[in-house]
Amino acid sequence: MWLRAKKLVASKLWSPGLSRRERELADGATVRSDLGPLRVVGERRVARTLTPSPSPGGRGEQERLAIPEFTFLGETRQFTWPIDWRCQSVAPVSHLWRFQLHYQDALWPLASSPLPLGEGPGVRVRDEQFDLLWKHLLDWATAHPAPTRTSLQDAWHPFCISRRAANWMQWWALSSPHPGPHPDSNSSRGATLLRGEGEDNTTTSLLTSLARQVAFLSNHLEWDLRGNHLLFNLWTIGLAAAFFEGELSEKCLALIDAHLPDQIEEQLTDEGEHFERATAYHIEVAELFLDLREALKPFRPRLAAQCGAIAARMTDLLVGISHPDGSPPLFGDSTFHVLPIFDDLKRTLVNSLDPPSARRPGAQMIGDYWAWRHDDDCLIFDTGPVGADELPAHAHCDLLGFEASIGGQKLFVDSGVSSYDDDELRAYCRSTAAHNCLEIDGLSQCDVWGKFRMGYRGHSEILEEGQQGSDWWCQASHDAYRRIGVPLVARLFKCNDEGAWLCQDVLWGSGEHELVSRLHLHSDVQVLELTSPQVILQVGSQRVQIVFEGAEGVLATTPGHYCPEFGQVIPTTVLEFRRKTKVPAVIQWKLEKIPG
Repeated sequence: MWLRAKKLVASKLWSPGLSRRERELADGATVRSDLGPLRVVGERRVARTLTPSPSPGGRGEQERLAIPEFTFLGETRQFTWPIDWRCQSVAPVSHLWRFQLHYQDALWPLASSPLPLGEGPGVRVRDEQFDLLWKHLLDWATAHPAPTRTSLQDAWHPFCISRRAANWMQWWALSSPHPGPHPDSNSSRGATLLRGEGEDNTTTSLLTSLARQVAFLSNHLEWDLRGNHLLFNLWTIGLAAAFFEGELSEKCLALIDAHLPDQIEEQLTDEGEHFERATAYHIEVAELFLDLREALKPFRPRLAAQCGAIAARMTDLLVGISHPDGSPPLFGDSTFHVLPIFDDLKRTLVNSLDPPSARRPGAQMIGDYWAWRHDDDCLIFDTGPVGADELPAHAHCDLLGFEASIGGQKLFVDSGVSSYDDDELRAYCRSTAAHNCLEIDGLSQCDVWGKFRMGYRGHSEILEEGQQGSDWWCQASHDAYRRIGVPLVARLFKCNDEGAWLCQDVLWGSGEHELVSRLHLHSDVQVLELTSPQVILQVGSQRVQIVFEGAEGVLATTPGHYCPEFGQVIPTTVLEFRRKTKVPAVIQWKLEKIPG
């Protein structure tokens, strides 16, 4: 907390700009002759970019980026050259939209071509695409020669620098802006930069900007936020150590030695889960460690090997709790924008590390998750905390929540997240009402406010899990409602190979309370018939019946929101069983498949 206060005071008193030492580090930096490790990292992303994605208006990515036109969070904005990086000449956009503009991740299609050369992963660099890429980078560098009070909010924000500078170094490794052959290859892979006069000056301008961004970042790691932001900072510092040589590279390696081992210990559980417990960030962090395996291998081989093992363990955990269709659950602040990264991790780790564990039938504890499987049916029960106690920014009020599939089709899902705007939809997506959980007296399990704040919260504990014959069960509890006279809520799941599930919520405490048990249906699931307290659903080709049990309870459907991507809100149906009763009390439901 004191670091955040210190940063706030400094922002008011400190005169922004590059320090003399940062300028000295940047001005003395040169590029290594061997960028092989970064080229490996970049080629993996290029291979992933070759999978086309639909573009607004039917334009190709190169055509859109030449305009230039960008789409983030489901919103498209068209600019003119030079680009208005502050977005004052276009319709208003969110802070996150500006962040993504400054990441420059959107430029990766310019670093790829669908035409194979028969080398590497089957990709090649096309000069004209890289010319446009360097034009974008030069435009940014010209507009942002040094940090200012305004640009510290996005362009020179340490997190934006981390994302952008890492991209620049990978693109440089793939096809240096220097005219002539690529320094790491005997083939003519080099792309000329804005052919004509000023090639050397432009190359120098880009290198100066990149070195200054890295030097600035090295003195402004995000110790106030920590978490995934700090790991992104260290990721870029690690790549910079492999990109530059000289004093700047030595400083980057010293930062890695000083901080990366400590952050590994702080942010990763023994089972390999990132401590913020948001699926999407877990996947992104796993990729950072895979990249660091390559970047640090020539300089810190033992640490590089540890990073590779971490990436494998993190991927292994996510494979173990994924749905039959291969997608992970949307726990915490998560969307499916990370699916290509997850697929890439699985593919890369199978080829170069230990293959992820096979998903066994039956049930097993995978970290804090109880995962039951039989054929293409699965249930993923989260028995762990909402997130890191010291950093709940991406945590939701979802204690003892779960997702499930039947016959390979998703049945029960989390609501995901649509945006990081401080609005009603953001508040809903973080609330208990947006998850497959029990809500008491209309209160969420935790106090959330703002975009990333959480105060009072409950804590969970796994009680038991086991097996008898074809029956598998797990029971866990939480104390989130202790403040209203319900000190303990326990949830039991019991599943068997015949396709019957039981979910039982037991409440201990005193007084009369209104209980609401919700089941969020995937948007493809149909409600065929509802006669309280039972409902019949169509899940792909399979019909299932769910029966709630609880005296005087009423089962109904209510509208819900499913947000599998930023900027995407899909209407869906929520089963809601509502009951007012004295505590202690029990609410339970049973699911069975309907033959035929």
